[in-house]
Order: sequence, then C-alpha cells, then structure tokens
Amino acid sequence: MVGQAFSLPGQTEPSAPPPVSTELLPTVRDLGKSAEAPMAKYELTKNLEAKKLNLRTKLPVAGPPVTMPFAAIIDNLEEVRDDYRFTYLGEWYSCPISAMKPALSLIGETQAEAGPSAPAAGPGAAPVEYKLRWEPVSSSHFSAMRAKVPGGWLVSVARGETSSLVFCPDADHAWE
Repeated sequence: MVGQAFSLPGQTEPSAPPPVSTELLPTVRDLGKSAEAPMAKYELTKNLEAKKLNLRTKLPVAGPPVTMPFAAIIDNLEEVRDDYRFTYLGEWYSCPISAMKPALSLIGETQAEAGPSAPAAGPGAAPVEYKLRWEPVSSSHFSAMRAKVPGGWLVSVARGETSSLVFCPDADHAWE
C-alpha cells in the first residue's frame, strides 16, 4: 500500500486545494500606505530632545531624552495627542508638538511651500552661495578657528600636518 492514497468510507478522492483568492489579501493601500506616494521625510532645523519609544508598544522607555542632531532626517511622523511620534535611524521617538513644529522642514518642498524666506531655486537660477566667516579662537597649543553655522559652531583645529574639523552644538551661539 506504499504510495497509494488512503480514503475512509464515504470520502471522495482527494483533489487539488482550491485556488487562493487574491481579492482577500491586503494590499499596500489597505495598510494605509500608498504605493504611488512615498512617506514624507522631514529634516530638523535645530537640535531637539526626544523621548525614545519601545519599538513594539511605542511607549516611552526609561532613560534620559535623546538629542536629535541638527539636519537629522526623520520619517513616519504622526500626531498623537500633544506629541509627534516619528522614526529616526529606525528607532521610534516622541517629542512635544510645541517644541518640534518650529524645527521641522519638509524635504523637497517647493518655493511656494517654503515661503518668501527660502532662496529661489530652479532651472537656470544661479546657485545660492554660502560663505563661512572663520574667526580665530585663542589656544596655547593649536591653531584653532570657528565658524557660526545653524545650530552651533564648526571648529577647525590644526597643529603641524594634522587637522580636525568638528561640529559643536550651541543653538543660541552663546560661546564667547
């Protein structure tokens, strides 16, 4: 009886399983995401402190707030009560709307969306040129200079053939 089909009395011969209907399977659109339009991404225009969330429950985890750096790219932005929830580098975070809203800039927004303060850009337009104004910094052992940039200072330190460039967060530019 090896290799032969076995059936109980009153049963019909086994047949092929019925085809699966693809109409019942969820589509990307059913899950709330459009396949045509990718999720909007935002850039932070200043440093910001946010509370880290559990990946599964999206509840705050114990520990101090995490500092989001200037120009951090965030996505999956959603409003939950008085906070924004978002992902940064694959991790979920939460921040009060009142602190985060002024620090958000939509990536890829057009001139009309950006408002009058944004520089004009488009085909044939001259590229906007930014120049750093370097100031000497007093140091006993190194040649050091700093330049004011959004969210802090760009600091250059050199000695002989070796040099370093580092960003120092200081949103108010209080370093004197």
